[in-house]
Amino acid sequence: MITLSVPPRTYRMKFTGYLFTYLLFLTVAGMIVLALRPLSAQPFPNLVPALRWLGVLLPALLLLLTFPLFVTVSVRVSGNQLLVRKGFGQRTQIRFDDILGYNEQAAGGKSTPDKKQLTIYTHDDWFSILETYYADYNQLKELLTQFGQPVPFRQGLNTTETRLLRIAVLGYVAFIAGLVWLGYAAYTPATQSNRTHQLQATVNEVRIVKSGKGRPLGVSFRLNEFPRFSFGATKKEFGDEVLTLLRLTGPGQPVLLTIREEDFAKKLAGTEALTFGDKVDDFTQIDVFRIEAAINNSRLVLKANTPPHADTHTRPVLWVLGAVAGLLIAWTCWVWIDRHQMRQILLRINQSASGN
Repeated sequence: MITLSVPPRTYRMKFTGYLFTYLLFLTVAGMIVLALRPLSAQPFPNLVPALRWLGVLLPALLLLLTFPLFVTVSVRVSGNQLLVRKGFGQRTQIRFDDILGYNEQAAGGKSTPDKKQLTIYTHDDWFSILETYYADYNQLKELLTQFGQPVPFRQGLNTTETRLLRIAVLGYVAFIAGLVWLGYAAYTPATQSNRTHQLQATVNEVRIVKSGKGRPLGVSFRLNEFPRFSFGATKKEFGDEVLTLLRLTGPGQPVLLTIREEDFAKKLAGTEALTFGDKVDDFTQIDVFRIEAAINNSRLVLKANTPPHADTHTRPVLWVLGAVAGLLIAWTCWVWIDRHQMRQILLRINQSASGN
């Protein structure tokens, strides 16, 4: 057993390290809130668009959330051992003679290109110290590099990290399964409907609906008689002329909108039961198939180029293809976790050493 006369001392990460971690969590929280904003829709949560976006973002969010798992918060030196604290409450006691090897490599950014990262390996654990986050990096490096041998850098995972990452991957797989179920449960066949309802009302607001890149997709009406609902007419169905409604109509303008009889009965009158897809896919949105209004002593009539039809809400085939892509990501992550357990890392380090 190695014994050193080292006075007890705790080396702690600088405030900038904590600040970076907090900002990282705030960023992830903000992205989740933005993805789940549709859930605030009343009276039913808007699950389909919310979970669709969350499904796209989730791998990146999980990657960001696991970053603190590998951050060394503090190193306590006492007698002949270390007490290493890492993210998510990990605490590990390491004796000096348990240290098998160490590696130092560049880890600075553009503003600090000379900063280093010291990685220490034991039989079943590892930890890294970033010079950027530790004011006493050189002192800690001088102490720890007295033990073990220089080895090539290998990213490792201890038992706790392996377990938490596998739980995250399994949770992601469960989420994917839930998305596939939602895609099929919310699906409604796109059957043509000959039953329509003419809605006589006055305009409260007309606005242009745009894509994420700012491209106009159509217009949306708010009516005084039905303030909770949005009545949409897309450029795909009506052509570019529908965009002129923003200029030709305004608050107080009487309009006659043709919608599906099912939408009127289910959403506006409440005389028919809603389907699951109606409840979880933008309940407040109603498609318009004909628009009539008296403007400047003339009658404006716009008609959709397709007959009234039910909204499918989802396209199950696309959801399944997305699930396959997600499962490939999960499988890749699982293989990476398995290949980076400490026993695998030590084997590669030994192979590298013997090769040299």
